[in-house]
Amino acid sequence: MTKAEFADREKAYWNSATPIGYVFAFGAIIVYQILFADVSEHLREYATLRAIGYRNRFVSGIVLQQAAILAVLGYLPGLAAAWGLYHSAAAATRLPLHLTLGRGVLVLILTLAMCALSGFLALRKVRRLDPAEVF
Repeated sequence: MTKAEFADREKAYWNSATPIGYVFAFGAIIVYQILFADVSEHLREYATLRAIGYRNRFVSGIVLQQAAILAVLGYLPGLAAAWGLYHSAAAATRLPLHLTLGRGVLVLILTLAMCALSGFLALRKVRRLDPAEVF
């Protein structure tokens, strides 16, 4: 097997046989549950904002800001843990393993996208909100 064939085989394995998709889906579910619980808990406040004239866009911005904060707060310890695992694996195997800037940025973008999707799903309840029904 040539080096290129081996690299293609390894990429195919890691793209199809590993649970990375499940990890992101599980993360999205957790973030959705947190945001949905927060939206449900603060439904009266959101209804008050809507009743005094704030648009859906403003209220949606609040929830999406919370999603972004959750993404960053989850990303930072995850980045530290990944860096530690890379360092440990490199020391144990004596292979040149490095957490590259590009890989870190890609994971941050995916994390932000996952949290934004969860935020949009949690917003369904706020968008259907009628302030008169809450009070």
